[in-house]
Amino acid sequence: MSKTFEEIMSEIAAGLTGNNGEDLQYLISKGIEYSSHPYGKEITRAIGRLQYRILPEEIRDRVDEKTSENLTALRKKLEQADLCIFRKEYGQAEKIIGPMIRETEDAGLFIDDEVSEYHVFDDLFEEYGTNVELEQIKTTNLGTLYELTYSIDMKKGVDEKVFIDSLRCRNGNLNIVLCRLPERLEKL
Repeated sequence: MSKTFEEIMSEIAAGLTGNNGEDLQYLISKGIEYSSHPYGKEITRAIGRLQYRILPEEIRDRVDEKTSENLTALRKKLEQADLCIFRKEYGQAEKIIGPMIRETEDAGLFIDDEVSEYHVFDDLFEEYGTNVELEQIKTTNLGTLYELTYSIDMKKGVDEKVFIDSLRCRNGNLNIVLCRLPERLEKL
């Protein structure tokens, strides 16, 4: 049986030595090693978070500052584009947004929702449910988050709170909605 995402990340974390320079190089090599793995996208993101945590505080502060500046500039451009759209100045809105989209695509930051694979919950779905199907993928929060909709038949006797808590641990405590569908009744 292949390793789960958590097992891989536990092994990677166990290889950290406490020496920031060595650990950064180690994490880079692990990122390369797992880049073509089925969980490659998730592993790369998790390694990026580990790298950020071991950066010296002054570098983290600079990264945070630069990220904040970039987000502020992005928000201003999006507000300008939104105003243009409100005024029905679609060509002007495209002039604002078009270069941003092309830059994102060129940098490899854009991942088509239809092509992406989401494996980070696979082992939890296997543990708590059956007949799991990814129904829908859409972006939210101006494209900064993915909202995934799954159809899942829960196994008998599953504690739903434990299941939701497990999902929250995996997704960084973001919102999770569990809906009950009425049981299908067939009458003759």
